[in-house]
Amino acid sequence: MSVIEKKDDDSNDIDSLIGVLKLRQKKNTENITTDILSSSNLIKFTLANPKEIDAYSLYGLTKIEPYGSFTSYSPQPFSASDLTTTNLNLIKLYIGEDIDSYYVNFFSLMDIKLTEDNIKKHRPLVHIYGGYRKAGGTNTKSAFITYLQNSILIKNNDGKIVANGAEARLALFLNTLLPQFSKLSSTSTANPAASIDMFRGYNSTQTKLELYNTFKSFNDKWTAGNSIGQRLLLEEFLFLDKANRDIGDKFYLNIDKFTPLLDTRNSKLSLYSAISMLIQGTGLDMRALPAYINFYGNNLTNKNKITPSKKVASTLFGTFLEVDYQEATPKVIIQLVGQTSKRVDMSNSKAYKFNDDSFYIGGQTPNPLLITSLDSFSQNDLSKSNRVVAFEVSFGDQNQGIFKGVTLDQTSLKNTSESFQVLEDLSRSASGAGVHNVDVSLFDYYKQASYKCGVTAMGNVMIQPTMFFYLKNIPMFRGSYWITEVSHQIKGNNISTSFSGTTIPYISLPDPKDSFVASYRILFDKIQAKAIAKIKQRETNRTDTQDTVIYQKIPYITDRQGKLVQGETIVQDVGINRFGVPYNGYNETRLIQKIKNGNEEWLRTVVYKMGGEKYPIDDDQGFNIANGIRWSDIKSTDYKFFNVYFQLSKSITVDVIKTAKTTFKNPKNSKALTLNPSYQLDKNVGQIVVEGPISVGPSSTTIGMGMSPKLMSELGLYDGDVVYFKMD
Repeated sequence: MSVIEKKDDDSNDIDSLIGVLKLRQKKNTENITTDILSSSNLIKFTLANPKEIDAYSLYGLTKIEPYGSFTSYSPQPFSASDLTTTNLNLIKLYIGEDIDSYYVNFFSLMDIKLTEDNIKKHRPLVHIYGGYRKAGGTNTKSAFITYLQNSILIKNNDGKIVANGAEARLALFLNTLLPQFSKLSSTSTANPAASIDMFRGYNSTQTKLELYNTFKSFNDKWTAGNSIGQRLLLEEFLFLDKANRDIGDKFYLNIDKFTPLLDTRNSKLSLYSAISMLIQGTGLDMRALPAYINFYGNNLTNKNKITPSKKVASTLFGTFLEVDYQEATPKVIIQLVGQTSKRVDMSNSKAYKFNDDSFYIGGQTPNPLLITSLDSFSQNDLSKSNRVVAFEVSFGDQNQGIFKGVTLDQTSLKNTSESFQVLEDLSRSASGAGVHNVDVSLFDYYKQASYKCGVTAMGNVMIQPTMFFYLKNIPMFRGSYWITEVSHQIKGNNISTSFSGTTIPYISLPDPKDSFVASYRILFDKIQAKAIAKIKQRETNRTDTQDTVIYQKIPYITDRQGKLVQGETIVQDVGINRFGVPYNGYNETRLIQKIKNGNEEWLRTVVYKMGGEKYPIDDDQGFNIANGIRWSDIKSTDYKFFNVYFQLSKSITVDVIKTAKTTFKNPKNSKALTLNPSYQLDKNVGQIVVEGPISVGPSSTTIGMGMSPKLMSELGLYDGDVVYFKMD
């Protein structure tokens, strides 16, 4: 901040001059702040209800009438039938997780019906009630009402309502805080003029608040939302391939595309222009559709209720005797388009040596738009995809009156990099600027063109871009077309529809995974090389007793130690169960497998007796699950306990593991036993009880599980035997 130089500033003492400049800068800052905060520049804002308490509910519940009568406050009475899952979820949403059931108890105690509207209105009072009960308040209606009256609303001698409770808390806060300022010690420096003092101006807290509100608005609109049922702006964008499948989680975009957006010249770009800049040169095409129909019948829901194909056909070209409608929503479609067809159908010409590169969309092969994987229906969110809807334009048939006219041309050669390359090659050869071979025919030119078909039809507002049609009965141009443009004309009592599309080849469905290879080829090669080296290293260290599990195209090594059980097969799955037990090589843990024997799936491992010859344990050893006891406390008991390798995390804790009910089975004799957890680990309370898992372990390359002698005896197990187990 600049300051005015005065005549008496000429001084040889540089420290004094710096101090004077600092004081003048501070004074200027104070003057600017005063001007900005003056009454002419500031809008007064008073927050009279910081706790957002509904006055009608508060005064009606406490029977205090400061501004008129609240006798009309009479909510419907509470009923046990109000305790539905929906209402409990609404309490969790609007009030919070009801850990001690205080929130539900508020409505039953105050005899207020549990509805969404009442939950919203009484939310602050419910929070106050929860704190009141947590602090040991008496659980009666009259006691809580008295607490509200004394803590928040009290009439003074003049009969007016005063917030005595709030005033008391403020006085306590100030009386506690202010005396502490005198105890603060000032920091002195050898050269005060050389120190840097920070003075807050107007551009501080307010700016932070504005930035917070900006990011919060972005989060609410695009990412998380701020209420139940609200649709995010991002949900109105669909990322599809030509088969109308969702590729939002499969397509990769080079982050270098974001660099131009940081240019100050692009600071005022619209959202549509910014997205267009990002997808330029990626093979993606964007179009905004004001009314987009999802023919799966899942425009606004992700429930997989697929509309039958016959009903879709009837909706498109059926006869209706009554006015009907089709649900549609605005969408922005970003589609991976790929190449267009380059060769027409010249099968009747023997001189033409090139085969037609289009296909019959009604056939099964070759048909790149045909979905053959059931995962597309069982796992994908159909609201983010759409059907491949196609129809036949049988132009010239006497028994059809839907399609009235067809226009065909090859003039759709647009100014693209490919067309520029062709023109450049032609011009170079003509001017002699460079040597380039050019065929005597115009094939090099026409091979870059696409074939376009326009159709005029009876009015049909169900036709939309991204649909397909098959042109029939027209030589050379027959084939499958992808609709890119649709228009409707409504005049008087007449409506007509015009649509156009380009031919598509049978190899027109690009793989969205190619976008990753194209954008990050160098990085991908490095990662792939490291992965191959790691796999080779695993194979080198492998022993004859090990098995390879292929999960998501990645090999994992697990070791059954050569102890095979007849009829068992390893399940091709890698992970941990909900109690943290890893299997099939997860995180290099190789001694536990997930297998299937008969119709049942189990976890299996090799077991040894705890404290035995092959699994010795010191008497002083403690346990991290059954904590507080030592091996000497339980080694001679008849309790059934065990240990196995658990992977602890924030969600998988010792308390969670203690709740596991474990079922064991000896595959040799088919003996089974279910072990219900039971723990009493305090010696001062009574006899120690340990039933269930006691520790994470064992730390061994050959022992997968340790068992107490009693548990092994009841199952008929010996050291080195295989045991099946599952945890619920």
